[in-house]
Amino acid sequence: MSGVKEQIPPVSKTERPSILNRIVSERLSAEEKEQITEELCDKLESQDIEEIKEGEVELSPRQVELAAEANRLIASALKSAGIRPKIEITSSMIHLVRPDVFERYLVRKNIKGDSIVALTSFEDETVLIKYQEYGELQFLDRVIHEALHMNSFVSLQAVDLTDETESGTGVVKRRAGLRMKETTVEGSKKAGDKKVMAGRTFFNDLDEAVIGKLTVDIIRNFNIQLSPEVKSDFEKSEKLRKLLIERITKVFNEKSSELSEKEVLELVGLYAVLNWQAMLLPEAGNFLEMYEPRQDTLVLEQAISFYTEQEANGSIPYFVYNPQRLMLDKLMSDILKKNEGKFSNSREVALLFIKASFEGRVLPLARVIESTFGEGSFRRLGEGEDITDDFSEEKS
Repeated sequence: MSGVKEQIPPVSKTERPSILNRIVSERLSAEEKEQITEELCDKLESQDIEEIKEGEVELSPRQVELAAEANRLIASALKSAGIRPKIEITSSMIHLVRPDVFERYLVRKNIKGDSIVALTSFEDETVLIKYQEYGELQFLDRVIHEALHMNSFVSLQAVDLTDETESGTGVVKRRAGLRMKETTVEGSKKAGDKKVMAGRTFFNDLDEAVIGKLTVDIIRNFNIQLSPEVKSDFEKSEKLRKLLIERITKVFNEKSSELSEKEVLELVGLYAVLNWQAMLLPEAGNFLEMYEPRQDTLVLEQAISFYTEQEANGSIPYFVYNPQRLMLDKLMSDILKKNEGKFSNSREVALLFIKASFEGRVLPLARVIESTFGEGSFRRLGEGEDITDDFSEEKS
């Protein structure tokens, strides 16, 4: 996000990572809370996950290096925002898992979602990535995204499972980043049912938006260490991506009245892809080689046509959670417009979301949301509603 800049962090070692920020409970003693924390630390260190053993695929030597690079980049990004990273990400925490075993793990853990290709398990203290052939950039993107989740604010709470015939306390996730779990206990042994924990999760989209946007900003704006050929391709892609955005903007400013409805839709669509989605543009080097000697705008027009077709065919590698990141950009833009006295630039607004996600400082964010979008807007946002729909300059 615009709230982070690359810093070179000092190398430091801690005895054990503080993987839990808080355990909310009056039922548990300090010793019991410490035991829970120690058990999670044991899981983090051992990475002994029985459910995936039969389908785990060993990381390549290059992927091991990329995991270390992800750790360096995350530490730099968080430190620039004044946040101390909780966990040093190592390759042992990253598990490539065969698709069938990955899907079976999702079912066993009751994890639902469309097209999940990677996840952070706070229960097992690990990162799982569905196995496929990944390029360096795609693999780094997956690891950074999930490792940021691992470094986000985490709190647990105790839930009373006492029934008519026995007593007991369950411990459940309360917060993970911006995600908030509203846990209830259902069932009764007296009625012939086993007590189970249920409840809704709030701010799922916002949490993924913050993590996703931070991941994109790290990859696009930090000095990431890739192999020479991939680094060259990525730099050329970024250069062409910015040139095409400038060209599309100029066309709209100078020739919008001459464009057909179809041309407008295609240009708007490609502008969005280039600005928010595209990770790596195929053939970028070839287009730059043709364009740079004379800066021929005809080459850029050819590139626009080419990438419009590539996007239609699904041939452009892209960053995930694009709708959520677009929503976050609009949210941040509206906050800045209506709170000019509180925030002087977009970086300060971005830091509000980052601090909430990684330090648990939700109240300052909630106050700003409520004052900007109205009473009850923070809960509506948590329920997945686009609260920017009703925002206008007249309300400012």
